[in-house]
Amino acid sequence: MRTKYSQDFEMFWKVYPKKDAKLRAVAWFVKNKPTEDDVEKMLYTISFQTKQVGGRLNCERKYMPLPCTWLNDGDWLDAPSKAEQEQAKAAKVEANARREAQTEQAEKAYQEAVAKRIEKRQEQIRTEDGPKFEEMTTEQLQKIMDEHTPPLFIMRGWLIKEILQARQPA
Repeated sequence: MRTKYSQDFEMFWKVYPKKDAKLRAVAWFVKNKPTEDDVEKMLYTISFQTKQVGGRLNCERKYMPLPCTWLNDGDWLDAPSKAEQEQAKAAKVEANARREAQTEQAEKAYQEAVAKRIEKRQEQIRTEDGPKFEEMTTEQLQKIMDEHTPPLFIMRGWLIKEILQARQPA
């Protein structure tokens, strides 16, 4: 024999994630006679709490309250208003923009530090290896360039290219 429940209860039961103690939840509906607005708020709150990280209904099933407990505790009244949600959304957008700006600043500072380090290393190579490379013939320099293309030799390769370009007639 199938018992007929109110349409409001059926909507509630359909969306509530834990399906235990149905008769106790029905008893709450019979006793408290929630209005249409109350049921709408319940459905909205269930949706919110199941999506919210750390929400009352966003946890393992064994930790989730029974429907009657959730109703008796008034948890269905805990959803933030739409205005509060909009404020939270705006704050999140602002925080993301701030984080992105900080990331861009950090990236720019990193790029500047790398550029300074490269300049320093280029100057060091120029002063240490420059005289040695200046004495080599163009063929010897080209041979070194051909042999040493891995990243460890990029700096020296850069210096050799400069020397080779300087030797070319204008």
